[in-house]
Amino acid sequence: MKNYKNLSPNRNYLEALKDLWCEGDTIVARGKAIKEIRPVCIENKFAIPFIYIPYRKNNAFFSIFESSFWIPAGRSDVETLALFNSNMIQFSDDGETFNAPYGERIRFWGKNDYRAYNPEIVNENPTNVDQLKDVVDKIQQDNNTRQATMIIANPHFDNFEYTSQNGKDIACNIALTFKVRNNKLDITVFNRSNDLIYGALGANITQFVTLQNIVAGMLGVEVGTYYQITDSLHIYTEDFGVKILEKTLPYALDSHYRVPEYFIKNSPRPKTSYEDTMEILKRFFEKDFEKIRNCTFFDEIEYNLPADEYWKNCYLAMLTYFYHKNGEFDKVVEIMTEMSRSYEKMACAIWLWETEKYGNYDYFISMFDTDFDVRFFRKVIRYDSSR
Repeated sequence: MKNYKNLSPNRNYLEALKDLWCEGDTIVARGKAIKEIRPVCIENKFAIPFIYIPYRKNNAFFSIFESSFWIPAGRSDVETLALFNSNMIQFSDDGETFNAPYGERIRFWGKNDYRAYNPEIVNENPTNVDQLKDVVDKIQQDNNTRQATMIIANPHFDNFEYTSQNGKDIACNIALTFKVRNNKLDITVFNRSNDLIYGALGANITQFVTLQNIVAGMLGVEVGTYYQITDSLHIYTEDFGVKILEKTLPYALDSHYRVPEYFIKNSPRPKTSYEDTMEILKRFFEKDFEKIRNCTFFDEIEYNLPADEYWKNCYLAMLTYFYHKNGEFDKVVEIMTEMSRSYEKMACAIWLWETEKYGNYDYFISMFDTDFDVRFFRKVIRYDSSR
């Protein structure tokens, strides 16, 4: 098994990219040429949820919404995800719901909104299972348990009948395990097939590191190591990220792209219980999200943000995004300034700058807390003073 266990996920990304390009086996799957290494284990020692690499543009606002709100709430709808990424509709068979959304599989096991199938309502077996609560309950009962798992793949919905009809949404990540060791929560993600650029160290690292953080907060323990085991780590050689591949390969031997230690020490992590987290998610979708989308929540910032620093940052990120979409760029910088120093803030700032709508560099970087942040930001965006 190939192992990538650098202290920084940036180095894992760059080394895996180089190995895939130089050593990967070339095969054609579903009509697409790929280079593949298998099996692979990727270790993220500090559970860092984002990759910061030049030209590796990632819409952090989409990632934060999906990972912190949409998945933990157990949602399956296309509409809200498409507000951040219109391409998501291509993974839905009916344009309205997904067949294998991680949130629905984790929070309501057995339910499938795409097929209008809900065993709890029709009183069939198995009834819906909230696997998030189940993991928390098991670990709270026995801190050393080896039984805290979440299953994502479901042969009832992901079977040959669905795949043979060219179903668009098959779960790539099939199971998660959680273990508390030395008062730190580790997570292992088991994956059947993973594109490095958009999957393993694109969407998945944010999705499941965030889930790891949220569960650690519910348990009141520190965040440990994130492991991802994939049976097919690959890159596409003709489409799906080839432009990113060509631009990022030159950085594969550059040791400077590691996440600074001060991010590791200072980024706020969720500290809310299961019950309080559910209240935040309920309030967000039932009350606040509509105001945030319509840019009418700004006046409530002073008194209506979550008390938890992590969730406060997530709220501010959502508000930032919709003011950005609304073209109110001064408000964007004003709101981002209120975000505390974090992985999320840096990732959002990098994406915003690369939209090329923020021409006043000095004004834009005023949102950062320290010169360290500014220097790291400049390095990742390849700052050009002529812009």
